[in-house]
Amino acid sequence: MLLTQLVAIAILQGVTEFLPISSSGHLILLPHVTGWPDHGLVVDVAAHFGTLIAVVTYFRADLIAMTAAWARNVGGGAATPLSRLAWAVLWGTVPVSVIGLLTHDFIAANLRHPLIIAATTIGFGFVLLFADRYGARVRETESLTWSDIALVGCAQCLALIPGTSRSGITMSAALAVGFTRTSAARFSFLLSIPVIFLAAGYETVNLIGSDVAVDWVGLSAVTLGAAVSAFACIALFLRLLDRIGMQPFVWYRFFLAGAAALLLLASTFGAAVVAAQTPSMQEFPSGTAVATFAGGCFWCMEPPYDKLDGVLATISGYIGGDVDKPSYKQVSAGGTGHAEAVQVFYDPAKVSYEKLLEVFWKNVDPTTPDRQFCDRGNQYRTAIFYHDGAQQKLAEASRSDLERTKPFADPIVTEITAAATFYPAEDYHQDYYVKNPLRYKFYRFNCGRDQRLEELWGKAH
Repeated sequence: MLLTQLVAIAILQGVTEFLPISSSGHLILLPHVTGWPDHGLVVDVAAHFGTLIAVVTYFRADLIAMTAAWARNVGGGAATPLSRLAWAVLWGTVPVSVIGLLTHDFIAANLRHPLIIAATTIGFGFVLLFADRYGARVRETESLTWSDIALVGCAQCLALIPGTSRSGITMSAALAVGFTRTSAARFSFLLSIPVIFLAAGYETVNLIGSDVAVDWVGLSAVTLGAAVSAFACIALFLRLLDRIGMQPFVWYRFFLAGAAALLLLASTFGAAVVAAQTPSMQEFPSGTAVATFAGGCFWCMEPPYDKLDGVLATISGYIGGDVDKPSYKQVSAGGTGHAEAVQVFYDPAKVSYEKLLEVFWKNVDPTTPDRQFCDRGNQYRTAIFYHDGAQQKLAEASRSDLERTKPFADPIVTEITAAATFYPAEDYHQDYYVKNPLRYKFYRFNCGRDQRLEELWGKAH
């Protein structure tokens, strides 16, 4: 990803983490709106550490006092409002920790849909509105009871569902039992510290167990951007909260839900158009051949083949790795060995394999190992996956010819290897440029793909 994209994601994470508007909902919708690739595990970890730094820094005095009071209480000293607050933060974290561990994979696989985000954004927006309007708003954190802790802690579990908002649901619960807006927000932010720490730790463990290349410059930018934006957001929110209330955030949630619903409608319409235009596998005539190419983002490799006479269909997917039935999230995070690739089904009587090779070369940067344009990692390597000996000979001859005639000085690093099992990508990736033309064009331009291709091959590429 480009540094500008990473910084934008960091700022978005920092701002939305503590406002009652759902950070997860925004980050899930962002690739759908912009066409950017999934930001991956490394960025998640860096952004979470950035927000953790921000909230700990802002509440450093409170945390020092709470820790000291808690330690005295554990050592046999009398309970105080500060020690009770510390216990509340610790015990309030238990429910979401347990439920999060038990449901993490299920939520990641089933609840990241725009329709779910729209529904939870609206539903819990109303909860926030009613709690803010009808709550007594007279209690302070010093009056916390075990029933308050249980209610807010259990409410926090609902934040595991994208679109809910962790800060939004915990503030709603605190407001519902009579806390002031500032006290509800303060308790919510303190409660976020162990949750963010545990989430970042969980992701770090997963990261250590993967083979992901780390861009330390980008990682530092994400952490810094998330920290600065989150700190500013906390300070401004607490300063303005009593003056503006929760209503502006409720209205924003409704706007966000509407945007998610429109996005879903547009994607559904686009998918229907594509389904009507693309022939099924059963409709391919006998003698149809298949070719497989990896050229970075598979969204960008479909269009040049789809417009060729004799090409019957293109399918985006994953190939070359050792993970069975990988998901986009797994592949884009790195470590699977798979490359994003496109399979081309074609009629050899109308278009030759040599022509497909020519199109391949002119649409990739064959000089960069484990990278294509703004996308970095082994999953974005260039490769030709041959399906028989004839394709292998033609591919090797094509690469040799190009080495002699190439208009650039750098060596060609594109691999030529036997095709293994090809795993089709998720439906929303298929014909992405047709379903989402504006987001596709934005991504392609922002990634610098056409600019680099012109540098390599000239304007007539």
